[in-house]
Amino acid sequence: MRASGLRELRFTLFDLQVDRAGYTAGAPGSAGGYVEHLYMKNGYMPSEFAFWLPAAYELPSAPQPRGTRPQAQRPARFSYPPQHAQMEYAPEPTAHQLAALREALARGGSVCVERRIRGGLGCTMDVLAVAGPGHRSAQVILRRYDRWYAEHKPRAAEIEFEVLGHLRRHGVPAPEPLWVDRQGVFEEPAMVIGFVAGQPLRLPDDPNDYAAQLARMLARLHDLPLAGLPDDLTDYNAREVAFLSAASPPHTMTSHQLGSMLWDSQRLELERVELADGVFLHGDYWPGNTLWSQQDLISVVDFEEVGVGDPALDVATAVVNLKLEPWPHVADRFVEVYRAETGRALDTLRLWKMTELRRSMPDIAAWLPSFAEIGPRPKITANELRADHERLILEVLG
Repeated sequence: MRASGLRELRFTLFDLQVDRAGYTAGAPGSAGGYVEHLYMKNGYMPSEFAFWLPAAYELPSAPQPRGTRPQAQRPARFSYPPQHAQMEYAPEPTAHQLAALREALARGGSVCVERRIRGGLGCTMDVLAVAGPGHRSAQVILRRYDRWYAEHKPRAAEIEFEVLGHLRRHGVPAPEPLWVDRQGVFEEPAMVIGFVAGQPLRLPDDPNDYAAQLARMLARLHDLPLAGLPDDLTDYNAREVAFLSAASPPHTMTSHQLGSMLWDSQRLELERVELADGVFLHGDYWPGNTLWSQQDLISVVDFEEVGVGDPALDVATAVVNLKLEPWPHVADRFVEVYRAETGRALDTLRLWKMTELRRSMPDIAAWLPSFAEIGPRPKITANELRADHERLILEVLG
């Protein structure tokens, strides 16, 4: 018997997986709907799932031939993926590193650390006080990228430095690039940017206006000319095609209960649509990467994921994150204003929503520090965030 609590599309995708793997058959029991609706929909995530397999049956490491029917039963257990550890912040700058910054930014003056900005997942950010001889102190931000960037994108700081200059030359509000580490002062890619006196907007007076301002700012970013940008920006269209052309989904997806379904559905969606021509992309355009003064959007920040590609990618990132906020209905307003500003149809929006939803797999609770520190739901729990994430996956699956 199939579980009445699961939508028909989920069974269609399940059958596709069974067929692809070469197993005999697949028939989820009614307990599946019971677990989903009684437990998971109320914010509980089981730490283990127990189900019955025949005694003679060994869990396969490769697809088994059709027709295999073992005879007795024994229980098998699989653990839910553990919650990711919080980001490892870089250590405090050493005296030698501060001396190098003083030489670069305020020769003969002073540089000291004032405080650390929490909530980021990709960079350690320290607010520095810099004062030249005879000048008043000014605040700047030291950004240091985490280990992943040092290993996979060693030019991340230089790229962001060049991009910020390009943005400011074309009138897009963004922090001023002041210094980038080309001498190896720090172990990780590092740069210094101007301090912007603003903060993410936790509680907008008018959520619809909030969404409209976010949409108009994104339209400005997407109008940025590509000439003059670094040549080695990420090509998001090519990366997505390569990712979905793999023989099987990565472990980060298969470790999530809905990951394989999302993988199959996204591959089908890629065959259905045509990716739009490349524009400049922020790469992580969510409300937490914008700064506001009162109720006005004054700057976009955190350009470590910049690239070129289908503009619907940035739109999808914003939409998914808006739906995780206390006013999910404004996601539609965001899309409406963006379409009006740009004239773009966004035919690939569903595809890129799937991309954004898989980014946090296997466990969106790893993003909890950002939601707690700079999002509008500071008291959200890991299980609440997981339940919302699953809800959005089921919504995009149809």
